Amino acid sequence: MKQTTIMMRNPDTVRSCSDCSSRKKSIFCSMKLGDIETMRSIQEVVSYKRGDAIYKLREAPTYLYCIMEGTAKTTLAKRGGKGPITSLAFTGDLIGHRSVMLEQPHIETAVAMTDMKLCRFEAIGFRSLLLRVNEVSYELSRRFARYANEQEQHILKLTQKHLRERLADILLNIGQKAGFRSNGKTIDLEITRTDLSNIAGTTLESVSRKIGEFKREGLIATTGKTITIKDAEGLHRVSTFYD
Repeated sequence: MKQTTIMMRNPDTVRSCSDCSSRKKSIFCSMKLGDIETMRSIQEVVSYKRGDAIYKLREAPTYLYCIMEGTAKTTLAKRGGKGPITSLAFTGDLIGHRSVMLEQPHIETAVAMTDMKLCRFEAIGFRSLLLRVNEVSYELSRRFARYANEQEQHILKLTQKHLRERLADILLNIGQKAGFRSNGKTIDLEITRTDLSNIAGTTLESVSRKIGEFKREGLIATTGKTITIKDAEGLHRVSTFYD
């Protein structure tokens, strides 16, 4: 997998941290203006193309990343980005932070699912920032707690829900986090059935059969890698059928 990083060091091309729209969704949302501007000394904006590796399994964590634009997936695969998907990350989310805080090699590979723009922070500088800025430390602790809760819920769904329920829940969750296109129904993220199977913890064939069922029932429509949720209420009923 080719890794491409474009550094954006020209001050005219890098927006001020205080003006960054994604900051409101990130752990930096409560920072004071003075702290925001001093933070620029440890960060830079980097870009990745779809399919690029942002970091790889077992690499030393020299940076962590806050997503400004685009979507990434984290996977247990070492090469090629194919394997069990542990999470999807969207605008305002952090990636690479757990390994930075534990000071241990990355336990997953992060791959760009779309063209992306990220704010990259030096690991040492970021840890120093946490000691000085309580607002960031607090928001980061909340992210860790939320991630732990989401992982617990994911494990419960894998063990207690049938694939039909799990897949409906996954589609609704991706739509909620990725957003929708102008029609309000088409998920604003191209996602392959292979990725869906890796999130759901099942085979490609099984996911393809369930997608076919959802289409025949008028719950969704697909065009290539795009998915349109035609009946959100119906899909929600499927996701909670045995609750």
